[in-house]
Amino acid sequence: MKKLKLSALDFGAKEILTRTQLKNVFGGVDGSGAASCSVTCSNKEVKTVNCGYNVICQTSGTKIKCGDGEYKEQCQG
Repeated sequence: MKKLKLSALDFGAKEILTRTQLKNVFGGVDGSGAASCSVTCSNKEVKTVNCGYNVICQTSGTKIKCGDGEYKEQCQG
């Protein structure tokens, strides 16, 4: 994979996301290369869904969506 150099871009302090924030926006990739997303429930329990390969994982509150599927609630009660 080609590395991107972002040093030439002029980002303002308000426009920079942390690694954790980016992972919540785009999902992450675990060691196997599969995309996964995590949400934190109100009881502080963390739920993680592995979406598979070549699939975008997205979160919305406590819901997770893999690819073009529906958002599914991950926290009970």
